[in-house]
Amino acid sequence: MRCLVDENMSPAVAAVLRFLGHDAQHINDIGWATSRDEDYLPLAVNRWDLLITKDLFRGKLEREVARRAMLDGLMILHLRIPGENHEQDLLGQLRTLLYQWRAVERVMTPGGDYRLAVIADDDLRARFRTQSDVAAMPGIGGGR
Repeated sequence: MRCLVDENMSPAVAAVLRFLGHDAQHINDIGWATSRDEDYLPLAVNRWDLLITKDLFRGKLEREVARRAMLDGLMILHLRIPGENHEQDLLGQLRTLLYQWRAVERVMTPGGDYRLAVIADDDLRARFRTQSDVAAMPGIGGGR
């Protein structure tokens, strides 16, 4: 799977995904580190299958751009991880991602119907949303 790791995630996440056999890049490695979500999400649709982020896409424009990108085929994996400490945050990112990665690989396939997965650090359950779920959402990042 072609994975793009957002700037709010550690570059180590991309390294682990490459170790697992995926084509993964961190957003810093492609020169988009200072880009706004609404600028790079439309570009990501044709280059990557999956965006891994901690972003909530809080603004109305960001939510709509993310929703449009998902409807156009980009899958988004939203990791809900609290933390200010960089080392604790990195461990939380890797723990949360790897705990559910097999389920993500099994359910979220390029060209498939699933477009959004939310994994929360507090319970480590993955919640998946289909393309029709995304189309009906006023915003994204739900799952609770």
